[in-house]
Amino acid sequence: MGTFLYDLIISPIETVVEWSFLFVTDKMPFIGVLGAVVGVSLIINFLALPLYIVADSIKDRERGVQLKLQKQADRIKSAFKGDERFMMMQAMYAENHYHPVYSLRSSLSILIEIPFFIAAYRYLSHNEILQSANLNLGFLTLNLGQPDHVFKIGSFFINILPITMTLINVVSSMIYSRGAPRKELVQLYGLSLVFLALLYNSPSGLVIYWICNNLFSLAKNIFQKSGYGSKVVYGIFALMLLLVCLAISFQKRVAAVNIMVVWSALILFLLVPLLCKTVLKKQFLALSNKIDECARKSYWSIFITSALALALFMGFLLPSSVIATSPIEFSCLGQTDSPFNYVSGCLAFFLGFCVFWPAAIYKMFGNRVKYFLSLILFILFVSALANVYLFEYEYGNISQIFAFENDGIFRNKSILYAILPLLLALFCAGLFFLLKNQRLRSFVVSAIVIVCIAEGALGLYKSKIIISTYNANKENLLAAKNDGKPKKLEPVFHLAKEDSGKKNVVVIFLDRGINSFIPKILTQYSDLQKSFEGFTWFKNSLSFGDFTTTGGPAMLGGYEYSPEEINARKDELLREKHNEASLVMPKLFLDAGWKVTITDPPLPNYSDKTDLSAFKKYPEMNVSELAGKYSANYIAAMNIKGREIDRICKKQSRNFCIIQAMYPKARMYFYNVVKDPVNETTFENHYASLYFFNELTDFDSADNNYLFIENDGTHPDADSPDWGENCFISEEEIKPLYDYKDSKDLVHYRVNALCIKAIGKWLDYLKDNHAYDNTRIIVVSDHGRGIHLEEFKNFADYEAPAFFSAMLMFKDFDQRGSVKTDENFMMNADTIFLAKKGLDLSNINPFTGREFTQKKDGEVHAYYSVQHNQTKIYNNKTFDLDSKGGWAVKENIFDENNWRRLK
Repeated sequence: MGTFLYDLIISPIETVVEWSFLFVTDKMPFIGVLGAVVGVSLIINFLALPLYIVADSIKDRERGVQLKLQKQADRIKSAFKGDERFMMMQAMYAENHYHPVYSLRSSLSILIEIPFFIAAYRYLSHNEILQSANLNLGFLTLNLGQPDHVFKIGSFFINILPITMTLINVVSSMIYSRGAPRKELVQLYGLSLVFLALLYNSPSGLVIYWICNNLFSLAKNIFQKSGYGSKVVYGIFALMLLLVCLAISFQKRVAAVNIMVVWSALILFLLVPLLCKTVLKKQFLALSNKIDECARKSYWSIFITSALALALFMGFLLPSSVIATSPIEFSCLGQTDSPFNYVSGCLAFFLGFCVFWPAAIYKMFGNRVKYFLSLILFILFVSALANVYLFEYEYGNISQIFAFENDGIFRNKSILYAILPLLLALFCAGLFFLLKNQRLRSFVVSAIVIVCIAEGALGLYKSKIIISTYNANKENLLAAKNDGKPKKLEPVFHLAKEDSGKKNVVVIFLDRGINSFIPKILTQYSDLQKSFEGFTWFKNSLSFGDFTTTGGPAMLGGYEYSPEEINARKDELLREKHNEASLVMPKLFLDAGWKVTITDPPLPNYSDKTDLSAFKKYPEMNVSELAGKYSANYIAAMNIKGREIDRICKKQSRNFCIIQAMYPKARMYFYNVVKDPVNETTFENHYASLYFFNELTDFDSADNNYLFIENDGTHPDADSPDWGENCFISEEEIKPLYDYKDSKDLVHYRVNALCIKAIGKWLDYLKDNHAYDNTRIIVVSDHGRGIHLEEFKNFADYEAPAFFSAMLMFKDFDQRGSVKTDENFMMNADTIFLAKKGLDLSNINPFTGREFTQKKDGEVHAYYSVQHNQTKIYNNKTFDLDSKGGWAVKENIFDENNWRRLK
C-alpha cells in the first residue's frame, strides 16, 4: 500500500524533477551541474506556481475570515464558559457560514510543498551526477554529493548552506506573513526550523536546490506584495524560453525546421498577449466571453472519464501489452520477481499523473481552468490512442530496460506523422467546443466509458498472460536467480566446425586498443599464452589517423581509404566514403558466397545515433547493434551495485509508454533525454558483449562465415567503481608490468586487459567446440591513445606515436604454437590483406574498381584529426589535414628519427 501511494502521489512529481534535470543537463551542458540544479528549481517552481498562488489566495481569504471572527470569538470566550461557550461559538460559526475545520485551509501551501519536497529529496539525494560533482568557488570546493562541512567546532561540523537556506526562509516568511495571526507565524518559523533539521546533513546539491526554491519563494512574495507579479512571471517565462531556444539552436545537427519551430513558439509567446490586448482586443474579448459561457457548464464527467481512460491506456494496457510479449525476460530482475509488478507500478504512476494531480488542480481552480483542463485531458486521450495505433513506429527489439536496439527507428518518417496528429488535436478542440450541448456531452462520456471498459478488459487479458507465464516458470526462474546465472542469450555469431569443411574469418575491432599492452597482458595472465596460441603480434604497427574518423576507414577498407586518398575524391561526402570503406570487406566475402555478420559497425553514416541505412542495400548481411543490448544481463550477472535493474525497468517502462503515446516528432528528443545512462557509452555497455561472447556464439553454421565484431570496451577514459566483481585490476598488479604515470594510463591498461581476457576465454571456447583451426582471427584497432608508453618515453612528443600506433594480432587457419612477435612495419590497413589471404576472393574493390595494393614503400603519412566528432563533419567532403598536420613515418616506429613532422 505504501508503494502504491508513493507511486500515486510522489512519483509523478519525482519524475518531472528527473525529466527537468535530464533536459537541462542534455540540452544546456554549458551551464554545468550547479546550473542544472538551479534550472530544475526554476522549472519545478514555475510549474507549481499556479498551485502556490491559489493556495496563497485561499490562505489570505481564510486569514481574513479568522481576523473578522477573532473579535467575536474573544468576546464570547471572555463572557461565557463550558457548554454555553461552545454553543455560542457554534452559533457564531453557523451565522458566518464557517466551520473550524476550514482553518486547515491556511496550511494548504504547506500540504502542497510536502510532496514536492519528498520528490526532490528522493531524486537529488540519489542522483549519481550530483554525487560525483564538485563545485569550485575559489576559496572553497564543495562536493555536491556531501554536506558542505565548511567549518568544524570540536567534533561538530558547521554547514553554511542549510543555515543560509533557513535565513532566506525566515526573511521570506516575514514578508509573507505581515499582519498574520501569531499562530501562523509560529507555524511558518517552526517549519523553517524543521527544514533546517531535515536538510542540515543533506548533500550540498540538494540544499542548493532548496535555497533556489526559497529565493524563488522570496521573490514571489515580494512581487505579489508589489502588485507586479503577473508581469514578472511573464518576463521570466519569456527569458526561460529564450534560453531553451538558444540551447536547441546550438545543438549539433538540429534540423532547420526544428529551430524554426522553437523560435516561432517563443515569438508567439511574446506577441500573442500583446496582440490580444491591442490589435485583436475585440476578438479576444468575444472569444473570452464564449469560453466563459462554455466554462459555466459542468465538465467534470468529461474530465474524469478522459483522465481515467488515459491512465488505464498508458498505465495498464500499454505496459501489459509490451511485457506480455516476453514475460520471462522481465522476470526476476533485481529484487522484483513477478513482471506484473511493473504493470501495477505503471498503473499507480499514471493514475497519479493523469488523475490524482489533475483532479487536485481541477478542484482548486475556477471554471475557466476547469474548462481548459478538461479540454487538455480530452485531447491527450484521443491523441494518445491515435499516436499508438495510427502513428506507430516499428520499435523492433526492446531490452529489459526499454532501450531500443536501433535509434534509427525515429528517423525518416513521413511528413504526415508531423501534420496529421496536429490536425487531429485541432479537430478534438473543435469537437470539445460543441460539448456545451448536454446530450452530446453525455454521448461522448458514454463512449469514453466504453473505451475504459475495453482498455481494462484487454489489460486484464494481457496481465493474465504475464502472471500465468511467470507462475508456470517461477520455480526455475527463482532457482536461476538464486544461482546467480544470467538468463540464456540468443546466439548472434554463427561459426562452422572443423569437420564441416567450411572456414570462418573473424575480425575483432577494438576501438582505441593499445598495441603495446599486448605482451604485458599476456605476461600478467600467463594462461592467455595458451588461449592465443597460433597468434602473431605485429609489434611495429601504425594507423593513418589518431581517431576513428581518419584512422578507421583504411582499417576497414584498405590503403585506398587513407586520409589523403579520401580527400582526393573531392565530390563525395566523407560519410559516404566512410560507409563505403565499412562495406568493402563484407561485400568481398558476400560476393564469394560467404555468410556475413557485422555487429556495431563504427560511425555508421556518421550519425550520432545508430543509423545502419548504408547496409540496407545488402539484406543478405546480418547487421546489428549490440552496444547496450546486454548491459542489463551484465549488471545482473556481475551484481553491480547502484544500478538496480528492476528500478531502471520500472522507470523506463513508464517513459516507453509516454513515448508511444506522444506526438511522433517529439519521440526521438524525449527518448534521448530520458533514457537511462546505462544505455550510454559506459564500459559495461560495450564490454557486456565480450563478457557474454561464448553465450552469443554457436557452431551450427554449414557455410563459410565472415564476422566483423566492433567493440568499444577499450575506449573509456575514466575508471568506474561499479564495473563488477573481479573486474577491477589493482595498481599493485599493474605496476610491475607497466610504469604508468597517471589515472588515464591506468584505466586504459585495465580496460584493454579485461577485453583481451574476454577474447582469450572465447578462443578457448572455440577450441572446446572444434572451431579453432578452421578459423582465421584478426584483432585490430583503429588508433591508440596519447598515454605514457615505455616504448616512446624518450620521444620529445611521446603522445604522437602512442596515438598513431595500432593494435594488430593475427591467427591463420590451422595455426598453433606459442605467440610470435613480428617486427615488420605494418599498418592496420593491412587487415583486408590478412583477412582474404589465400582465399578465393576478388582483389578488386567492388565499389571503385581499383586493385587492392599495399603502399608502404618510403614514408607513410599519418594525420591528426582536426575535428574527430563525426557529427561536426557530417556534411563535409574532405578532411582538414593542414591545420594540425601529422607525421611522415617509415620503417621502425620506435625510432624517433623515423618520425618527421608534417606542417
